[in-house]
Amino acid sequence: MTQNGGTVRVLLLVFVAATVKAGRQRGGSVSHVAIVARVIVKEGRADEYVAAFGPLLDQAKQEPGTLLYALHRSNDDPHVFWTTEVYADDAAFAAHSASEVHAAASPVFTELIAAADVLIGETLIATGLSG
Repeated sequence: MTQNGGTVRVLLLVFVAATVKAGRQRGGSVSHVAIVARVIVKEGRADEYVAAFGPLLDQAKQEPGTLLYALHRSNDDPHVFWTTEVYADDAAFAAHSASEVHAAASPVFTELIAAADVLIGETLIATGLSG
């Protein structure tokens, strides 16, 4: 679990590097890129955090390579969230990450997030995902 805003910003940058590196290690065509990020939002900032996802969700709806982009909230703690993102491939993930909307969101999330833990991998079994 990462504990400060500066490291959260670094985690956002690591998304791209780790995904591209994972794709090269597997070789050949790359399956879906899957990301799950568990986030603890600073006290009293949960509504701002949810609102900050609006532009990102609008952007994701326009990206043909974004297969799933979802924000979830814990029933046990209103400051704990997780996102689920699935991209068709590394190029789709890179396109999402390189968008102006994504760049604008990064400093906002840095201010709102107290801690974050990120998992990056590939989809092995799923239903409801196209692409």
